[in-house]
Amino acid sequence: MSAPAIDRNLYIVIAKHPSGDYIPETSLINATAEQVVVDLYDGQYGDIEAVYRFNPAAGTSARADAEIAELLSEYSRAILNTPHAGVRDFIEAHGFDFYRTDEFISDERTFHREMARAA
Repeated sequence: MSAPAIDRNLYIVIAKHPSGDYIPETSLINATAEQVVVDLYDGQYGDIEAVYRFNPAAGTSARADAEIAELLSEYSRAILNTPHAGVRDFIEAHGFDFYRTDEFISDERTFHREMARAA
């Protein structure tokens, strides 16, 4: 008797690591777009190389980077929090923006003033 086919989209992250890219372990129940967004935002994985969406029953798979980047962008606005640098880079690389706290804006301005003085 064979196991029933999983007929829903599953998401996996490929994370960068100096010793080689890896796929973080996760349970099937947590292989959702929503959970991937929360895990990425919370820093559960290192730098993000790619995110894939696949449906075993349908036999489909695709890169889901832009989809997840957009969801990360929306999530940062929903929780009114600036994501960490790795997530910011991932969001911006796919043409989306993120929520900027007042502290983040102040730090950016300070950084740019210091760079201008140093030049």
